[in-house]
Amino acid sequence: MNTSFVALFFIAAALIIIVWQLNSYDISDKEMGTEQIEDIIRHYATACYALEGSYPSSLKYLQKNYGLILDEEQYAYYYDAFASNILPDIKVMKKTESEAGYE
Repeated sequence: MNTSFVALFFIAAALIIIVWQLNSYDISDKEMGTEQIEDIIRHYATACYALEGSYPSSLKYLQKNYGLILDEEQYAYYYDAFASNILPDIKVMKKTESEAGYE
């Protein structure tokens, strides 16, 4: 009984740390590079996999359920979830000034 309590405690602590770390990311930061943004999205997807047992099917799922904030005015996002147990292909591209609406 004591061993199961310790295991449960460590699982709960790990989940709290994951959620706390997710709250520290904000993709709307203008100084971030596309590789950093890809890493952040990958981190969110991996956290979802750790908590739910499958990778999210879309970025919308991460936005709705994990609080991911995307700057869709500045960046274009490519997210291809091939299968629920394979890390999705994630690409972020900075939009040009005309694409971002700065004409």
